[in-house]
Amino acid sequence: MSEAITADGIRKRYGDVQAVDGVSLSVATGEFYGLLGPNGAGKTTTLEILEGIREADEGRVEILGLAPWPRNPKLLPRMGVQFQASAFFAKLTARETIRTFASFYGIGARAADAMLERVGLTESAAVLTTKMSGGQAQRLSIACALVHDPELVFLDEPTTGLDPQARRNLWDLLRDINGEGRTVVLTTHYLDEAEVLCDRVSVMDHGKVLKTGAPAALVREIDDTVRVRIESGLLSRDRARELLTAAGAVFSGLEDDGVTLALSTVEPGPVLSVLAEQNALRGLEVRGATLEDVFLQLDRTGVPGMTATERPAAPAPAPAPEGEEKANAFVGLSRVMLLGFVRDKGTLFFTLALPLMFLLLFGVLYKGGGSTHVKVAEVGQVKVLDDARAQAGGALDALEITTGLSEEDALTKVKKGDLDGLVLQKPDGTLVLRFSQADQVKSGTVQGIVNSVVQNANQAAANVTPKYALDAAKVEDDSTKPIQYLTPGLLAYAVAMGAVYGASFTLVTWRKSRVLRRLRLAPISAGTIVGARVLVSVLVALAQTALFLMVAQLDYFGLKLTGNWWLVVPLVVCATVAFMSIGLVTGSLAKTEESANGMNQLIILPMSFLGGAFIPLDFAPNWLQDVSRALPLRYLIVPAKSVLSQGGGLAEALPAMGILLGFTAVLCAVAWRFFNWDDA
Repeated sequence: MSEAITADGIRKRYGDVQAVDGVSLSVATGEFYGLLGPNGAGKTTTLEILEGIREADEGRVEILGLAPWPRNPKLLPRMGVQFQASAFFAKLTARETIRTFASFYGIGARAADAMLERVGLTESAAVLTTKMSGGQAQRLSIACALVHDPELVFLDEPTTGLDPQARRNLWDLLRDINGEGRTVVLTTHYLDEAEVLCDRVSVMDHGKVLKTGAPAALVREIDDTVRVRIESGLLSRDRARELLTAAGAVFSGLEDDGVTLALSTVEPGPVLSVLAEQNALRGLEVRGATLEDVFLQLDRTGVPGMTATERPAAPAPAPAPEGEEKANAFVGLSRVMLLGFVRDKGTLFFTLALPLMFLLLFGVLYKGGGSTHVKVAEVGQVKVLDDARAQAGGALDALEITTGLSEEDALTKVKKGDLDGLVLQKPDGTLVLRFSQADQVKSGTVQGIVNSVVQNANQAAANVTPKYALDAAKVEDDSTKPIQYLTPGLLAYAVAMGAVYGASFTLVTWRKSRVLRRLRLAPISAGTIVGARVLVSVLVALAQTALFLMVAQLDYFGLKLTGNWWLVVPLVVCATVAFMSIGLVTGSLAKTEESANGMNQLIILPMSFLGGAFIPLDFAPNWLQDVSRALPLRYLIVPAKSVLSQGGGLAEALPAMGILLGFTAVLCAVAWRFFNWDDA
């Protein structure tokens, strides 16, 4: 006897709830087997144990001769699974979805499209899965479970929520699936569905199998197989009992609820004769027993299950060519993530448009900020300033002088911040300077300039040639602009946002929508999933880098790149995987998109400020400098600034890349510790 499934004494408890309590069953190869029972009976948990999604607390399970737990890659290509709730990737059409699932098994697009046609979805191939009706979504879910031609198919309440016509259309498809020799295991709480489809059923309640057998055989086993009803008032209950007893009819359960008079019998002929003689046939209804009657009359202490019957073995599917799975699955998942990114307008805005807006905004605000100019008012005639201005050059290059104001007006403007200082000259030659301490940089600058003017004037009056001269100049050339400092910081912020949120939200949304659970039952590894996410995140980061550099090099902003600017590319790649590792940790810990968003914000914003994305840390306190050295963002900003605008090279880039990759390794290990395929 060939058995596709054997389960012996399996148990599963969740806290105080015994979800599965000693279930034993066997399913023959090629059989259509049903697990019946009300919601909460333990059907889905039993099915998940058989599929290998859950580990049983006790008992033994064997599927196609192999143990399903722990995750068995040899078994996964031989099974097809349809979940109670459809698990699809967001932003994909029906055709893109079936092709993606096919890629997990090395199946090409042509075979995937053929499966779509078989389930009647060719005309809906270009429809997004979120726009499909319930019946279409269930058909697509079944198509995804069958696309790799499995030997064994698990269907968890596939017709729940469908209208009667959609249910019957789906029944035809399920019959065809089983008719091809596949073993099908179905859970349902629709007893009529089980009667129509299943060769054998197990009735479950409170985690136990109450009875197992062919539907017709179970119905025949109950005491009363026919239910007879007539309109109430035609005969009283006592009169009906008297007449039926006198005629020798065998009956039970005679009841009158004021609407109908009903009874059960195994011999309806004598009962109907008595009713006809009394002209009491109005509202007559004669109904044979169903699985519903079986379920209602079952002894809840449990009845041993029947043995699986022999069925012809289903042909084994042709295995996918060895070595193709990883490549195809990797490409399929990468395409899914890239399409999801491109089709999500909100993600596009926050990943590309918003950071670019910051660059434009800060670039405009700080344009021309490479030199320090201070504004002073000359009140009355200040001969020292006039003489210095006549000579031109020197310290007065950075001084913008306003004349024609009274001392009172000038003082008011200094207090308001409209001027940085005022200068007046007393009759005795004393120069008076008034300045605001609100901006310490400007106040220090104006004091230094005016003091230099006074010193030069004194030397000239004494006819003394200065013994020493100071030749001061900035280390950058005249092309240096604030954009060369803004670009690395804002680019790092944009890359961090995209990589952290991309990895985090992928894990959370896929886990919540049961896509990760579906991937767990496909023969692909967690490394393939992460690798696809890395590829997409790196492509997005490189697109961000290209956009930032293109905008920053516009004539208006004037970014000038140095010879080793290309080193920013490997720096961005290393930084992207480092930021992704942060997203993997938050995505592994968070249960919802809201909690993931909160975690990410708590990490990204402080890291951006402390890492120098918005505010340079050159003059920050030592303790703040030490904190920034523990953050990966710093190791993108500092070397990127060096290679882009300061002539830096490998000496600046390589150590930073090493630190970023080390950071990645540590956080990936942490993420793996907390990673879960499912949220339950």
